[in-house]
Amino acid sequence: MSSWIKKILWGCGFFLCITIASAGDLFLEPGTVKSVEYENSRKPVYLAFDAEINTHGKYTSGGALGVAIRLNGNALLASELVNKPFSIKYNKGKLNYIDDNGRLFLPYSGNKRISKSFVFKIDGLAQTGKNILQLTNIYDFYAKSQIKISNLRWLNALPPKSKALPQQVKNRRLAGSVSIPLGGKKVIKVEKNPDMLPYLAFSGRINTGKWTVGAQPALIIRINGQSLRLNHLKNKSPYFHFRSDMRLKWVADDRINLGYYPLHKVKRTIDGHFIHDFVFDLSKLWRKDAPNVIELENIFAAFPNSSVQLFDLRLTDNNFLRSKHVNEPEVASRGISELRNKAESMHRGVVKQLDTAPENKSVQQPIKFVPQISRTTKMKIVDRNGSIQFASGENLTLTTTYSVRNKRTILKNNSLKTDSLNVVRELVNTPYGVIVYDKLTNRT
Repeated sequence: MSSWIKKILWGCGFFLCITIASAGDLFLEPGTVKSVEYENSRKPVYLAFDAEINTHGKYTSGGALGVAIRLNGNALLASELVNKPFSIKYNKGKLNYIDDNGRLFLPYSGNKRISKSFVFKIDGLAQTGKNILQLTNIYDFYAKSQIKISNLRWLNALPPKSKALPQQVKNRRLAGSVSIPLGGKKVIKVEKNPDMLPYLAFSGRINTGKWTVGAQPALIIRINGQSLRLNHLKNKSPYFHFRSDMRLKWVADDRINLGYYPLHKVKRTIDGHFIHDFVFDLSKLWRKDAPNVIELENIFAAFPNSSVQLFDLRLTDNNFLRSKHVNEPEVASRGISELRNKAESMHRGVVKQLDTAPENKSVQQPIKFVPQISRTTKMKIVDRNGSIQFASGENLTLTTTYSVRNKRTILKNNSLKTDSLNVVRELVNTPYGVIVYDKLTNRT
């Protein structure tokens, strides 16, 4: 234990309050990380403290994301904040006291409108014996600022005059941190999901020990054998905005792009903390009556000693944070988009910006699978998750009809080619069944 830490014990009513403190308050300089160790034979139930951003009078109203907090390697989440709403109305907008990955919104010193008091219920994270609390200063707007942590307490009951609010967000933790080496895989089995939480949330990055800017395809996630794709991503834009004139899809086919950026160091990025944060919708892939399997595969191959780092994998409800770019449409042609970005910029010899109409157009149509029973089959259609059951010895013939320019064409022998459309079908056998992939190419 660090020499500056000392334990102070005193009675608080009918329960014992335990606190760890220095000779007063704990201050974190910009970019610093400090750890506080607490050791006791009894596992604490609550963690309470006050936190604020001290800019020495430069800012006195409002606040900002100031500190990221982890206990025993796990970020504290909104589901564990008990003394106040995790989200409130503020200045005609919304303020979230706690962000994903344990990031806390703190008031500037002197601001009384934003609460600086935090109480977390930590009985699911705390341990009997040694506990390690990690505090990271993530405030990067003023170099002379400090994060001030005061009145830090490890408690067996709520602090006096505190009242626990009903749980505001539901999370089920799957893993605190996962490091997947080059070419490696990690399998997580979910035996039970009693609340039927439909979303998978986590933060992720590529660790090369060298690069700290940009992103690359690095991860494939399979749910019961089926890969997550762009349509499953729900918390941010389809695109990583590397620059205002350069963007990259977060999910290309089944390959998820992860950034090189260290956690919390996103000041010069367009997407901010959403560079690291992902939320995927599993509702169409999740089994209700059987164990579910999450498979994580590292496909990043640029550096031999690199790894994919994932943090705070969890199932969650729909109270996750959304990026301001979440409704950005997927463009029909990335090439045209890049030309437009250049055309709308100032050019040498051009005194005004060109006005070009956006080409964004939603072309995706829902595909309805309606199985039909022929007279000669013993196939039985079961109205449960769209599944089909076969009698012994029966075969399945999958026929697909495409209608292009009012002309109907049937896919045969897993391929189709017309003047305007090319279709190639791939059948992939998995332990859970057969997945059918159709690749459609517009030839016009």
